[in-house]
Amino acid sequence: MALVRIKNETLVDKREATFLTAAAAASASADSVTTVQDNSNFLTDNDYVLVGKIGSETSFSRREGVALLGLLNSVSRYGTVLEVGCEFGRSTSIFANVALNRNLRLHLIDPFLTCDGKSGPICLEMLLKLNAKFVLHCKKTSELYMNELPTSIDLILIDGDHEEEGLTADCEILLPKVSVGGGVCFHDYGRDSLPSVWPIVDKYTAGGWISGWESLDLVDTQCMAR
Repeated sequence: MALVRIKNETLVDKREATFLTAAAAASASADSVTTVQDNSNFLTDNDYVLVGKIGSETSFSRREGVALLGLLNSVSRYGTVLEVGCEFGRSTSIFANVALNRNLRLHLIDPFLTCDGKSGPICLEMLLKLNAKFVLHCKKTSELYMNELPTSIDLILIDGDHEEEGLTADCEILLPKVSVGGGVCFHDYGRDSLPSVWPIVDKYTAGGWISGWESLDLVDTQCMAR
């Protein structure tokens, strides 16, 4: 894979780099960006940079964002976090803010195949405005080589392909990489319009010590386990 260094150790492959020109002219960007104060569980509109600008039935709610923020702030400094499914960047903005403050290594996975190709430039513009350090894998999880992924991940958010095949691949490939004591979040758990999510999540994380996972909480449709 050919990599292009953009700035601040941000690495993208050649396909991902094509988003950057369009990103500069994206129309639905945040007007101003600030960072989340370290160890804070308070979420402002500036922290959650796309709140009120982009929304849909399945968008991250503020309650879900606050819960995610708390989990990210619990990750040890210099840890590794990963998000599957950035789309326009609502939850990604939280990852990027905390990664900046806590020196976390941030990996993002999204082929940006939905929303008529509009989401990639908008998400990347937001990340560059934040001056975020990240590695973007512009492909599906199932298309990644193992050496492209971190060997150990402290927190994962899986919010990409909500169909059985895609979500199963995310779980099969990524859950074994969660560090001891690390966590995983699944978005859209229990949502009627996305019926494949909850049975697959339960298949991989239910069962307590037998499965190796402990259920942490359910906030709106965000299911969290450790």
